[in-house]
Amino acid sequence: MNNFNKNGEQETVRQTLERVVREKERQEAQKKAMEYASRVKLSSNNNLDNEKVMADSNLSPLQKIGKMTWNNFTDFNPVKRIGETLGTLHSAKQEMDQMHQDGYDNYAHRYGMYSNAQDGIDKAIYSFGAGLVKEGADFLKKVPFNSEFWKQPNKFEKISSTLNDSWKDIKNNYEAVKSGLQNPESDGRMWLKDFDYKTNTWKK
Repeated sequence: MNNFNKNGEQETVRQTLERVVREKERQEAQKKAMEYASRVKLSSNNNLDNEKVMADSNLSPLQKIGKMTWNNFTDFNPVKRIGETLGTLHSAKQEMDQMHQDGYDNYAHRYGMYSNAQDGIDKAIYSFGAGLVKEGADFLKKVPFNSEFWKQPNKFEKISSTLNDSWKDIKNNYEAVKSGLQNPESDGRMWLKDFDYKTNTWKK
């Protein structure tokens, strides 16, 4: 028994089955490509470029995915993204300074990191990296570069308390970045509504 394809050409049952399988694979690949594109926040020009790629019938599904991946990569300006990341962290710090409440840095650290991570893995990396740099700078400022430190009789106690404080902030940052990546559409304030910044613990 012979069938006819969309071009009116006669084909065997085996050819028909092979064509159906290829078409199904093409549709699945196209679906994955569209899902990938929807997960990345892109500029309007990039979205237009990706739409042209998807509409190009001369490209295979793999070629389309490759071109869209390249478009998405080139759409990100690292300098701009780093600037946006630091801007978000600076806003969180300004909020912390305005509140003038003990322990509010626990809230501000988490909120800034969470907000950045929601905007993509690159901002999550930049944000967490900036946090590590800040903790290193704080340690240098509080310990070896602090003239008062050298006058203290128990220097190891000061070093220990400084390291513990830095470790606390790093853990806060990690938890926030992880949660932000996992919940890109949620409200950071809602995430923190059960967080007690004074004790740096979650309310039960």
